[in-house]
Parts: sequence; C-alpha cells; structure tokens
Amino acid sequence: EGRKIQAAIMAGNSRFKILMAKFLSFAGSVTLFSVAGITVSSLVAFKMLGINGLDGSFARVIIGRSLVFIVTEVAYASVCFLASMFIRHLGGSIGLNLGLMLMLNVTVQILMNFEWSEIFLKFIPAAQVMYVVADFSNKNIVMALVSSALALTAAAGVSYLKFAREELK
Repeated sequence: EGRKIQAAIMAGNSRFKILMAKFLSFAGSVTLFSVAGITVSSLVAFKMLGINGLDGSFARVIIGRSLVFIVTEVAYASVCFLASMFIRHLGGSIGLNLGLMLMLNVTVQILMNFEWSEIFLKFIPAAQVMYVVADFSNKNIVMALVSSALALTAAAGVSYLKFAREELK
C-alpha cells in the first residue's frame, strides 16, 4: 500500500511538472506577442510626447508599463489556457480561444462605460490590460499585479485539479 501512495505522489508530481512546463510555454508565447505590441507602441507614443499618461521617465513609461502589461496579458490569456484543456482538437481550441478573447474584450469595454462596474472590473485581468495602458498610477499597478497573480494561480490550480488523474502525455 505504501508503494501505491508513493506512486500516486510521484505521478501527481510528474503531472504538475508537465502542466507547469506547458503553462510556462504558453506564458512565454503570450509574453513575446505582448512585448512586440506594448513596447513598440509605448516607444512611439513616448517619442511623440503628450499621449495620455506617457509623461515621466523612460523607465516608468516604457519598461514599467511593458512589464506590468505583459503580466496582465498573460493572466488575461490564461483563460484560454484553461479553455484549451477542455477541447481535444486544435482547430476547435483555436476557435474557442478566439471567440472567448473577443467576447471578454468586448464585454469589458462595454462594462467600462458604467461606473458601477469598476468595483468588479479592477479584479479582472482582461480589464487591467486596458487600465494599464490608460492609467499607469501606482494604485493601478498594484491592482493589475494582484489581480494577475490571483488569475494565474487560479488557472494553474484549476488546470492541475482537472488533470490530476488524467493520463500523462
């Protein structure tokens, strides 16, 4: 019986390592995509001077905003990581992720028009992606990082729970 428990612990550890490797691979690809988008646009806006919220030091405007944006974007996209695990076919997974990202993006933009929704949106990485671009205040940086950390932890936890007993691949 001790060997069964040890085997179960080892299998769980292997599953966790495989899941984390896939999650880090996913996060890496989202990071590369985000770096290109936010860094280039921030550099252009910073050089033009006068674009909303882009006054300040180069480190804060470009480096700081880019790093926080990347973290929030990875957390926002982690919803797709979860959704992909429930679809077995690559084409279906891509379609679901596209629809999910568009739906989240549009829903957040609509909700941002209502003052009552701000209390909820500040905890959602999809909204924080937009807040980071529009308002890079210290308060918003903290909210973006906290909501992103919670979302990433939840995505990893739910993924692990879903696949804790699945066959390793």
